[in-house]
Amino acid sequence: MSELRHDPTTDGWVIVAPERNRRPRNGRPPPGRMQGLPSFDPTCPFCPGNESLLPSIIAETGSSGEPGWGTRVVANKFAAVSQDAADRNGSSLYEIKPGWGHHEVIVEASRHDKDLVTMSKQEIHAVLLTYRNRYDALMVDAAVQSVILFRNRGSAAGASIQHPHSQMVALQLVPPLVEARQAAMIDYYKGKSRCVLCDVIAHEQMDGSRIVAENDAFVSVAPFAAIAPCEMWLLPKRHQADFGEIQDAEIGLLAVALQDALIRLSATLRDPPYNYVIDSAAKGGSGAPHLHWRLRIVPQVVTPAGFELGSGLPINTSAPEHDAAVLRSAAADCAKEMDA
Repeated sequence: MSELRHDPTTDGWVIVAPERNRRPRNGRPPPGRMQGLPSFDPTCPFCPGNESLLPSIIAETGSSGEPGWGTRVVANKFAAVSQDAADRNGSSLYEIKPGWGHHEVIVEASRHDKDLVTMSKQEIHAVLLTYRNRYDALMVDAAVQSVILFRNRGSAAGASIQHPHSQMVALQLVPPLVEARQAAMIDYYKGKSRCVLCDVIAHEQMDGSRIVAENDAFVSVAPFAAIAPCEMWLLPKRHQADFGEIQDAEIGLLAVALQDALIRLSATLRDPPYNYVIDSAAKGGSGAPHLHWRLRIVPQVVTPAGFELGSGLPINTSAPEHDAAVLRSAAADCAKEMDA
């Protein structure tokens, strides 16, 4: 049976309709991992030696081997926002504001054929440490009000370059979805004097049906009102409003949780395109008792159609409880596939 499920972290609704999964040509990806990539691509701007293709290099982490860097932060050549955005004239009807901000790319490895699923824990730790360092650096800018940190993997998820990378966009405003999420969390706290995601963690640990994995600092769950098959949330157990509050020891455990989640996802949906985003507090939210950051992984395996466009209600064709059970059993299968 289909049902409407309420997401208390956004105050939104999702239709969960597993029956629709029986439709012909359901949007499942074909089998097979992204294979056959070279370790170096002479046309890729993120490969070492191609620095002339980059607008600028902002930061690097060192590496003992060639090419001497492990992660690299560069300016996005085709930025969504820029620091030299100029005022433009609007009208009494149509308001225009300058598209000011910072748009950075985190190059996650020097090799073109690396992936978070196959990286070492130390390499993923370096990626996440770069995330936090750049997040903190951008939030220091007095004009920045929010930072959106995300990863697109696969062309269907919006990636235009195959070299492993993530992105950060720092804005001089708080985007509508961030405002809505924070407003829902504030309302929940006003009514219950508790953090909604702290309550979600406690409920999911007690229920167990949607838990995918857990370590000392993070719990991975298939959310109750998931918007897509095999969506996962990685939730810090210690209350933290802002991603910048993550401690060094927790970064290592997030690396473990993130790779584990992506391995399970790869095994379950046969290496799907996906997006992940870190939902963090806007400026001024650090330490807030009602806000709690999370990392959301959303596979792009179902194409929204007319109903979703007209209603604003996502339809998830797979029950999160079923997805969690499959994801829990998936890691061993993926390890066998990778060793084959």
